[in-house]
Amino acid sequence: MTITVVGLKKQKRKYADFLKNVSKNFSKELKMDIADKIIEVILSGRSPVKGKQFRQYAKSYEKIKGRRKPVDLLVSGQMLNSIRVFQKRDKKGTLMVKFTDKLAVIHDKKGIKRKDGKVIRRLLPRRGEVFKAEIQNYILKILKKAVKKSVNKANK
Repeated sequence: MTITVVGLKKQKRKYADFLKNVSKNFSKELKMDIADKIIEVILSGRSPVKGKQFRQYAKSYEKIKGRRKPVDLLVSGQMLNSIRVFQKRDKKGTLMVKFTDKLAVIHDKKGIKRKDGKVIRRLLPRRGEVFKAEIQNYILKILKKAVKKSVNKANK
């Protein structure tokens, strides 16, 4: 016996449109908010990747900063203001986050050489790493908001 379901293609298209809408809303909201959340965590003296407190400033740097901790990586604001969020040109709607300032790259990857050893302050996750739980939860909150917005739109 053959069963024909009328309207299945229409239903499938409706779900595909719904998922595209969720993806669009999620990317838009995340692009606007994720940089601010990353900077907020850094300014609190913690790594957005590891979640731990940054190692205190060197004694020599204390003269410039006026303290050794908390380490907020903020002197002129130039490095933190160089954070960029952009959408890759792929079908997944992938967002990329990076710092364009050279000092950010040094802090994040190469490290600062000091008398007491090299200090690397992780600013963004690399392959195999993820953001700390606080930022992951923030991303999930934005995803839930995007789904809710899409559901409301679909129900109209």
